Amino acid sequence: MTLLERDAIGAHASGCNAGNLNPLYATPPSLLTQALDAFKLHHLLAEELRSLGCARYALHPVTRILIGSDAAERAALEQAAELFGATPRFSSRWLEREALRRAEPGIAENVEFGVQLEGSRSVDGQLFTRSLADAAVRLGCELVLDAAVGVTSRADRVTGVRTGRGVLACDEVVFAMGPWVSELQSWLDIEMAVEPLKGQLLLVQLPKQEQPLHDLSWKSVAIYRRRDAQIWIGGTMEKSGFDVTPTDAVRAGLLADAARIFPAMNRATVIRHVAALRPSNQSDRPIAARAGGWGNAWIANGGGAKGILLSVGIAQTIVELMAGRGNALVPAGE
Repeated sequence: MTLLERDAIGAHASGCNAGNLNPLYATPPSLLTQALDAFKLHHLLAEELRSLGCARYALHPVTRILIGSDAAERAALEQAAELFGATPRFSSRWLEREALRRAEPGIAENVEFGVQLEGSRSVDGQLFTRSLADAAVRLGCELVLDAAVGVTSRADRVTGVRTGRGVLACDEVVFAMGPWVSELQSWLDIEMAVEPLKGQLLLVQLPKQEQPLHDLSWKSVAIYRRRDAQIWIGGTMEKSGFDVTPTDAVRAGLLADAARIFPAMNRATVIRHVAALRPSNQSDRPIAARAGGWGNAWIANGGGAKGILLSVGIAQTIVELMAGRGNALVPAGE
């Protein structure tokens, strides 16, 4: 088995994210079952990685408070509260103004209510990705750092992947290329409705006594408490082609929006400003399927904004399909 990676492990979106494992929050209804299945797989995977001695990360419980001030926001929060309250191992608690301020004293004065959501988890995306690579190597996989530049084939089978150093022969091949699918489409003569969706986030620090006690979300901005007293502020979703340049306008906007809900963020020190591309499928559904017209080529893609969560489910589906079991999530290139 060979893992071909163009760049360093976790160099792109898989390592530049807040590591949220939120199967219920902001998940399209059509994906809820799949998201919950992936959430369960993450727990099983963490145990297996620990048994192999290569789990560099941990699954951290997350308490998130969604906040609002008007009737429309109240209705949206009530829907989230109902969903969390009705799902086993998840829960919700409604917080009117006084209760909200007892739970989160630093919240902005104009915030009128919130709902506290329990049951989700978070991981360090970079460490999670590296742990997977470590496990693959320990199980006999060869890690090759090189770029794929094409394929060789015979009839309906891919016989090798061309790299800068030669051809890697293969019996089966999985293409997990994120948003960079244009070359793959030409290699395999398929069509894929995957496009890059740019996301920008800030990693900041606050003095411990000024930090929020929970993750906080309001409209499109969120504050995520993470390890080493660090806080992620996210995030954006931009159609900017393959541009991964962090912009000053987004940096200023994220800081301003975070301070509107938690004023102490005005004093935050920015450690990193990252931008990365998520592979977004036009149907909002991930792809795990055989490439149309090919007997041994498989596509794993389209995790979008929930890529870390859904990645394990996509991988599990590919494994089952290779073994002649299960159903494709979305047909690829047919």
